[in-house]
Amino acid sequence: MALTFKHIFQRKWTMQYPEETSTPDWTISPRYRGTHRMAVDEHGKAKCVACGLCPQVCPANCIKLIPGEDDQGNRYPLVYEIDEFRCVFCGYCQEVCPRRRSTSGCTTRTRSTRATASCTTSSG
Repeated sequence: MALTFKHIFQRKWTMQYPEETSTPDWTISPRYRGTHRMAVDEHGKAKCVACGLCPQVCPANCIKLIPGEDDQGNRYPLVYEIDEFRCVFCGYCQEVCPRRRSTSGCTTRTRSTRATASCTTSSG
């Protein structure tokens, strides 16, 4: 009961996350793994080359990748989806990526990422 009463009379505070990510009293760990997003270039196109390594290395088998190719022969993901309910946030998809195109962190806020030739949804 003493612990309960101790917390009742302490000052309460609310952090306005994600706009405010740290305070002098509290910061997010640098090892934090947030939700995933696809890195995009300045034109909004996915930087992923659809190599297929991330679905192969994923221990939870939660990544769906369907590769496509444009007229110049450049590969891109037609569909890149991560089922975040199955994801264990191990970070293997980031480590295996040859170009580090799949990112995660405290700035990412999407539930699933669907990449097309023209755009990607993001959070990062």
